[in-house]
Amino acid sequence: METKNSATQIELRQRQNTLIIVGMGTILFGVWSIVKTISMFLLDKTVRMAMLKQMLEANGVKWEARYYTIAIILAVVILGVDLIFRSFIGWAAISEGRGKRRSILYIIVACMVLWSSFWTITGLTSDYRDMLMQLTAPAPEGTPGKEPTISAIIIEITSFIMLIEMIYASIRVKKLTRKKKGQAKHVR
Repeated sequence: METKNSATQIELRQRQNTLIIVGMGTILFGVWSIVKTISMFLLDKTVRMAMLKQMLEANGVKWEARYYTIAIILAVVILGVDLIFRSFIGWAAISEGRGKRRSILYIIVACMVLWSSFWTITGLTSDYRDMLMQLTAPAPEGTPGKEPTISAIIIEITSFIMLIEMIYASIRVKKLTRKKKGQAKHVR
């Protein structure tokens, strides 16, 4: 018979606590993304408008101010979908951490967000490397620069690691729960 403090029970409680904590963090990262993007568009409007104007004109589209509003709306919609995914993942992880049985659908969605996060990190580090190289050769006047910061890279890497930890903890919880149930059947 398995005691309350057996190695399996201890690891199961640790992994369940991890799922609760990481689930809350995943939801908060989704909210943070929306707040950060909206504030970036509203507080740094002139630079963002210049970047959008340059990008559109480089692709042969005549600049109109309404494109900026459309860009804000599209960014919020995309980040809203991201928030929905992250909320689903987070609440499912919290639920599983509290001992409720969950399907593996949230793990699949977490893997999709993890994949997206990987490419975001790749893009940010590439932009940052390019920005560092441009420090020696300044861009022409009036050209808006890319502004990925070390903090944005660190935040995205933290989110990436958190998702990996969630996926690992979820798989371990499922295995430990199965193991616990198997041992309970042998005792009877």
